[in-house]
Amino acid sequence: MQETKITVQRIRHHFNYSWWKYALMACLVVFGWNLVYTSSAYRPPRDKRLDITFVSHPMPEDFTGWVKDETLARYPDIEDANITSIVLTPEDSYYGTMQMTTYIGAGEGDVYVLPKEQFDSLVQNMAFVPLNNAIADGTIALDGMDTASGIRTDEEGQTAVFGIPLDSLYGFMEHGIDNRGLYAVVMSYSPNQERAADWIGWLAEAMRGPKPQWLVEQEAKHMPEAEEVSEISSY
Repeated sequence: MQETKITVQRIRHHFNYSWWKYALMACLVVFGWNLVYTSSAYRPPRDKRLDITFVSHPMPEDFTGWVKDETLARYPDIEDANITSIVLTPEDSYYGTMQMTTYIGAGEGDVYVLPKEQFDSLVQNMAFVPLNNAIADGTIALDGMDTASGIRTDEEGQTAVFGIPLDSLYGFMEHGIDNRGLYAVVMSYSPNQERAADWIGWLAEAMRGPKPQWLVEQEAKHMPEAEEVSEISSY
């Protein structure tokens, strides 16, 4: 008759050779639970949330957290605000471009803050909403901001302000963010276009501030001397 008595030695022997089965089972249980939770968890409808995507250098977590809190406080009727940071720099653009393209292809994001190169490439495909009306009615208060660099002509021949240049909003730099060359845009597929334009207006107001002294000194170093300017203009 086969020996079936359970002993400590047999238990140890069993786990020595079958531990991977339990590890695999645990992983499957965790994965299955996560899948069920993710698929069944409540997600606010598209018009009840505001999705903001920053495409640039990494955004500090304290900044994105602050933006989310301020957004929810400004729009108490929405249920959630997603603040996403996609890392896309001249030194590291491959994966950032892939991620941004995937997001836009899936119709994700109401507002994007992105570099000039991406702004130029997407505006031709009518990806952005013209912001002239939002500027005219004061939804986006410029207060001296120059929008000339945000004017483009799309493939249908429409010329408009498609992006708000953020260069002069030096409040970004107080958060450790280099905002030079960035544009804020509203996506044409967004169901929250009016609110998204209003959010850009809030961003412009919140990020106003004096030019940092280090930037003043840096720009002064690159300014041509008065004599050089005179010589250049005389031709």
